[in-house]
Amino acid sequence: SPSPPDQDRSRTKEKNKKLGLADCVRIALANNPATRESWQRLRAAAAGEDAARGAYLPAASLNAGAGREKDAAPDSPGGADPASRFSTDVSASWLLFDGGGRAAGLEAARARLLAAGFEHNRVLLDVALKVKERYHRLLAAREFEEVARQTVRRTGYHLEAARLRHQNGLAAKSDVLKAQTARADAELLLVRARGDLAVARGELAAAMGLPPASPLTLARPPEEEEKKNGRADPAGGDIGRLMALAAARRPALAAALARAEAAAAKVAAAKAAFRPQLSLTGDYGLRDRSLFPDREEWSLGLGLTWTLFDGSERESRLAAARAEHEAALAAYENELRGVELEVWTAYARLLEADQAVAAARALAADAEESARASEAEYQNGAASIIDLTDSQTALTSARVRLLQARLDRRIARVRLERAVGRALAETGGPDQQTRPEGDNK
Repeated sequence: SPSPPDQDRSRTKEKNKKLGLADCVRIALANNPATRESWQRLRAAAAGEDAARGAYLPAASLNAGAGREKDAAPDSPGGADPASRFSTDVSASWLLFDGGGRAAGLEAARARLLAAGFEHNRVLLDVALKVKERYHRLLAAREFEEVARQTVRRTGYHLEAARLRHQNGLAAKSDVLKAQTARADAELLLVRARGDLAVARGELAAAMGLPPASPLTLARPPEEEEKKNGRADPAGGDIGRLMALAAARRPALAAALARAEAAAAKVAAAKAAFRPQLSLTGDYGLRDRSLFPDREEWSLGLGLTWTLFDGSERESRLAAARAEHEAALAAYENELRGVELEVWTAYARLLEADQAVAAARALAADAEESARASEAEYQNGAASIIDLTDSQTALTSARVRLLQARLDRRIARVRLERAVGRALAETGGPDQQTRPEGDNK
């Protein structure tokens, strides 16, 4: 193991590491309390399956006792003298046949284990989706801050130009005042952008299971990140293939199906209660009046138990189990319809976001050209300060719209990936069951 100085350097290196999207998801899956909770529920379900399997094995117990007793003797008025009695015995029993009850119980336990595993995967997908959304929001907040900085610099340049023209008698004092107002408004925009950036950083840290004040440094500029991760939608434009992929890979659907199978096993267990049970029993022990008894006793036998009437309790349990099975099947169908709607909505939002980015890009290009023209015209006296500030306001608004459109597209993409069960693509796929950090069992 590394020495303390090496450990300190390792922690410093990890703390200062620039994080990509996959790094953020990996840290969240290891640290988020929701993943730890679902993992422990999965372990509990695995223990339940082991317990159900143990019903097929024989049971044995060791018994020992000591006491003092007095028996009444028929031929003695006062009875026999008190005597000590000691006993030690081992008893065993083995259920040979129970009409399928144990098999149904084991099948139900296995189905519950599968459901817990798929539920754990669902939690992983949800955590990954939250981290991805907040990661992209942090990138967007950083972009918004940069736009605000550019606006402050540009309005500062306009203010200096207005002052220079006023000093040379080419502009009125009102031009300077309007330019100052525009500069103050840009500084307010920067203050808000910095606040939004701090909030976005804290939200991402919280989603990763870290304190909100944790320092986070992202690995690359948003433009490079988008180019690196940019790709066509997961289905290549085929909504039918998207829905089929979701039906096959969504953990929530698989968990609902496993719960339906567990309910079917419960019906089988309720039916087994109508059949007889056959058991093998045995007993061997020592019993005497001395501390170490040496008188042997043993027994071996078969037992048959068959409940003929129990006040309709078995019928009621069977009816309840069948109703629960039908409810589980209906729940699965309802989950399937919800998944299909989620995929359809996410796909439509992604198409909408693609078109919005194209429109916002054209708007930003036009606003940029208009702002350059207004600056040149103002310098030449062909435009007023109102024209200049209006063009700057339009440029800032267009840039913000473009950034928002890009953010919406990133969010739409990760939500579509989540809808089809592919939100863990960067961390090994949704079918792996990630073990929380520190759990070595």
